[in-house]
Amino acid sequence: MKDPSRVEENYCIALHPIWDDQLRHVADELLYRSSAWAKTAEFPDPITATARASSTAFYEIGLDHLIGERRLFFNVSEHWLRNLEMLPLPPNRIVITLDISTELTDAVSSNLHDLKSRGYELAIHGVRSKDFKNPLLSFADIIKADMRCAVTRSEMSRFMEDLTTVKTVASYIETETIFRECQKLSFDFYQGFFFAESESIGSPGIKNRAANRVAQLRILGELYTAEPNMEYIEALVAQDPSLCIMILHHANSPLFNRGQRIDSLGKALMLLGLDRLRVMTTIILLAKNGPIHQLLLPKLLIRAHMCQLVAERLKNIDPDIAFTTGLFSLLDKVMHTDMEEIVNSVGFTEVISDALLQRSGVMGKLLILIEKFEEAAIAGKSLKTLQFLNREYLNSVAWAESVLVTLQK
Repeated sequence: MKDPSRVEENYCIALHPIWDDQLRHVADELLYRSSAWAKTAEFPDPITATARASSTAFYEIGLDHLIGERRLFFNVSEHWLRNLEMLPLPPNRIVITLDISTELTDAVSSNLHDLKSRGYELAIHGVRSKDFKNPLLSFADIIKADMRCAVTRSEMSRFMEDLTTVKTVASYIETETIFRECQKLSFDFYQGFFFAESESIGSPGIKNRAANRVAQLRILGELYTAEPNMEYIEALVAQDPSLCIMILHHANSPLFNRGQRIDSLGKALMLLGLDRLRVMTTIILLAKNGPIHQLLLPKLLIRAHMCQLVAERLKNIDPDIAFTTGLFSLLDKVMHTDMEEIVNSVGFTEVISDALLQRSGVMGKLLILIEKFEEAAIAGKSLKTLQFLNREYLNSVAWAESVLVTLQK
């Protein structure tokens, strides 16, 4: 019987061409595929699919190798808008695509203003005649109309009269008849199976996505310390071949490289910088290329950050050590590995080892406090202490969401 918790590693991406009014191939829509044989997107959740597509397209393959000079339409959910640093670069090559069903809340509106201030164009996908008055369209630079609907095709002409600066894409063109109707409406771009089906693309040089999860989580922990040690990070990255390949590939892309080949991992890390490395490592973790649970990873980071915040109020605990201890306290469940094996392989100090294995010492007591708080099982604490823990928990939730782009809906 197949283990349902096991994540398949043969997923890939697909490109669906977009043509201009002269039928020149000028752009592509990035799609996720669970395998090279899949014809439609099958995924457990849209956030995972976006993370996997992003990791494959931008870090494994690279934008220039993937599409050359063409532009890329990148589909996101509203959850990805909450952390714009996670979006791919450069903005002038990427069209961020949002579905018309997205609710225009105050938060979404603010995020879209921020998105456009960073230089991204926004496409609204799946528009039909019933959506013509949707306020979300006021943010659109490009409108992708679903032309399968006869009513939409008949009413599109009137709607397009009011579009002075907005570009239009006739999407879902599946027959020559529909294409000829759309041509009379003078769309700017066309897309559909009538022209070409989506083409699945694998990742050259990366045959197995099995990753060193311990190394990746140690990297993430080190990247978010107050003073990250780049030599230590380089040593950790070296333990993860797939991450090494992505970093070197990305450092040698035209976005970062200025003509000189980067062959050193250390030089590549310095060139990319901490912020970009944080994004890459987080996206790889989000892509769930191995046995990582969607619900445990946010809980793990919330606990780590809460340990750090509480430690900052104490005199006998180093906040950075507290963060690391909290980060690893759930790793046995995330990795399906005995904690003792993890502790021995990482080589922790006695303070951290005792806390993780026995919940002893000052760090062990801190972990017990946080765990009891998570279980709502704290007794004998003052109201002031409970208010403090509640406040730091909410701060930790906000921090974890900013790192992981909110894994939960």
